[in-house]
Amino acid sequence: MATKGQPQPQASGQGYPAYPQGYYQQPPPGGYQTGGYAYPQPYQPAYGYYGQPPVQGQAATPYGAGEGVYPAPPPAAYAYQQQEAPATYGKTSSLQSTLPPGAAPGAIDIETGSQMSDMITPDVDRAIRHAFVRKVYVILSIQVLFTFGVAAAFTLVDPMRTWLRMNSWCPVAFSFAGLILMIFVTCFPDLGRRVPLNFILLSLITGCFSMMIAFGGAATESDAFFLAVGITFVVVLALTVFACQTKIDFTGCGPYILVAMICLMMFGIFCIFWYNRVANLIYASLASLLFSFLLVYDTQQVVGGKHRKFQYSIDDYIFAALSLYMDIIGLFMNILSLLSNS
Repeated sequence: MATKGQPQPQASGQGYPAYPQGYYQQPPPGGYQTGGYAYPQPYQPAYGYYGQPPVQGQAATPYGAGEGVYPAPPPAAYAYQQQEAPATYGKTSSLQSTLPPGAAPGAIDIETGSQMSDMITPDVDRAIRHAFVRKVYVILSIQVLFTFGVAAAFTLVDPMRTWLRMNSWCPVAFSFAGLILMIFVTCFPDLGRRVPLNFILLSLITGCFSMMIAFGGAATESDAFFLAVGITFVVVLALTVFACQTKIDFTGCGPYILVAMICLMMFGIFCIFWYNRVANLIYASLASLLFSFLLVYDTQQVVGGKHRKFQYSIDDYIFAALSLYMDIIGLFMNILSLLSNS
C-alpha cells in the first residue's frame, strides 16, 4: 500500500511526467546510481576521501581506498634552449660600429648593396642617423672642395682660362653628360647602393659639373666669382643651421617644389629665346630662392628626426650627398648670374 503523498507507479515502471525526480524503487536509468531517487553521479573530489575506491592506476592507502590520493601531474614541458646567433652577418660597414647594444649588426649593411630598401624611410636609431649624416657631409665636403678647386684653377690661371673660353663646347658637353648620369642614377637607384659603382658614378658626376662651374668662373671676372663663392658659403651655412634647428617640417613639400621647378623651367626657356637683362635677373632671383628652399628640404631629409615626415634611408648616402651637391651648385650659379648681370 502506498503511503499518503507518495506518487503511484505506472504499469510501465516509469514515473509520472510531472515528477522528473522519479519515485521510490524506480529502476535507475543509464548514468544514475541505485537509490530512492535518481540523481547524477556526485562530483569526484581531487584529493579523495575516506572509503573512496582506488582510481585506476593508483594504489589504495592504509587509511582507506583513495584517501589522500593526488591527481596525476601533467607531463613536463620540453626545456627551451636558446639558439646562438650566426657567427657572421656579411661585410662590416662603417655605420655598424655605432649600433646600440643588443642590436644585430647584420640588420644594416649599407656597403654591399644587398639590402633592398626604399629611399625614404621612417626614423632609425639616433647613433646610426648621426653616423649617416657625418658620412654624407664628408662626401659633400670632398665634392665641393674639388669642384671649387677646379673652378678656381680655371679662373686664376690665364692659359687654362683662355683654353676654356676658346673651347666653350667642352663645359656644355660635360654638363649634358652630368645630367644624363644624374637621370641614369635616378632611374636605377640600385646602382647608388653598390660599392664601388656608386662612388665611380659620384666621381663622374662631380667631375662633369666641376667643368660647368669652371666655365662660369672663366667667363666672369675673378672678383665676381670669389664673391659668389663667399655668398654661397654663408647662405648654405645659414640655411643648414636653420633646417636643423627649426621644428617646421619642409619634407612634405615635395609636390609644391616640383610644380615650382616646372614653372621656373618654362620661364627659363622663355628667357633663352627672348633674351632680356631684366628677365634674366628675375629668373636668377627666383632660381636662387628655389634652390635655397631645396637646400632646406634636402637637409631635413638627411638629418631626419621626430619632426620630419620623410627622410633618407641610411643606405642612400650617395643620393643624399648628390642632392645637397646639386642644390649648392644651382644656388652658386644663380648667385654668380646675379652678380654678373648687375
